[in-house]
This record gives sequence, structure tokens and C-alpha cells, in this order.
Amino acid sequence: MPRMLNIKDLVIYKADRRRKYAHIDSLCRKTIDWELTERHYPDMMRVAVSIKAGRWYLRRSSTVARR
Repeated sequence: MPRMLNIKDLVIYKADRRRKYAHIDSLCRKTIDWELTERHYPDMMRVAVSIKAGRWYLRRSSTVARR
């Protein structure tokens, strides 16, 4: 199993506060704010698509430049 350095300093979230996980419940300190996620979801997707398109464009232009 891979090691996580400074695991005690990490903030690990779980999806539902009422849900209990046998082995990792003590690690999960916070729960996901689903309303916040839903409110900002369109912006997050716009950024992700822009990054993906930019990488594709850079990869494509460097391939064309090599020819």
C-alpha cells in the first residue's frame, strides 16, 4: 500500500456525515459541501474544458511545427 506523507495534516472529506466507514472514519474530518459544489460546478467544468482544450491545442501545434 502506498504511503502518504504527512497524513495527519491532510484534510480528507467524506460524502455524507452520517455514513460510517470502518477503516477510514477516523481520517475523515469534514464532509463535502454539496451545495457549494453544485453552485460552482459550471465554472469548474469551464476551467477543466479550457485546460483540456489548451493542452490539445499545444500538443497539436507542436506536432505541426515538427513537420
